[in-house]
Amino acid sequence: MILPVLPGPVSVPLRIEDDAPWFAGHFPGAPILPGIAHLALVEREVGRVLGEPVRIAAVLSLRLRVPLGPGDALALRLVPAEGGAVRFEIARGVERASQGTVAVTADPGTPLAEARVPSPLPAATAAIAGDDSSSTDPAALLPHAPPARLVESVREHRPDALTVRARIPPGSPFAEGSVVPGLVALELAAQAAATLEALERAARGEPGGARRGYLVGARDARWAPVHLPVDAPLEVRVALEARALPLSHYRFEVAGYASGTVATFLQLGDGDR
Repeated sequence: MILPVLPGPVSVPLRIEDDAPWFAGHFPGAPILPGIAHLALVEREVGRVLGEPVRIAAVLSLRLRVPLGPGDALALRLVPAEGGAVRFEIARGVERASQGTVAVTADPGTPLAEARVPSPLPAATAAIAGDDSSSTDPAALLPHAPPARLVESVREHRPDALTVRARIPPGSPFAEGSVVPGLVALELAAQAAATLEALERAARGEPGGARRGYLVGARDARWAPVHLPVDAPLEVRVALEARALPLSHYRFEVAGYASGTVATFLQLGDGDR
């Protein structure tokens, strides 16, 4: 059920606390607010305005412009759009930190059984570059630390495409008992994309390992149901659509749950062009 549109534009002051759990593991030594936390703030505040819990069911467009950190004072503006959608903008002072359009629906209070918990995934047998398991260890390929790191293993790596096994840990700051909001699918996609980038950099003989990157956009991203399960295996696939470093665009799918397109920004090294 799509909710009625907002009664009109709304402005909400926000502050990101220094010890906000969203920063845990993202990133060690230099905490950055995850891009999906911007959407979590929107989801929460739309629900407050409408007087009932809501879930973001789709991200029609999203642009993340400025990384946010502990203690940042923000202003959130919400504007009604057609079909029950909501346009939003988050600003830090005069800087526009993020903006986008999302579709919202009433929170069904989905129990875990309705979140369609997948069966355990079989062991990977597909082509993976190299036999050294350390070369595909997500801990060495991603700058995230637990509980922010969601990728568990590489299942299939082909040119410009990757399938990973992921899991949302019970200690995730987005966990609500046995589920998380569907918007976490975007973080799954971003981490799979970062893993692909690190593997292909190593395959080209360039310096490998983890490199800081950011989710900076999404479009036509949808999920159903509106929750993802906690502590269950998830298969995440990404395929490169376009790249002009430091920007890359990937098509993604969280098997059985979500699909769409994400954009990432890679922090380049001294030798990169």
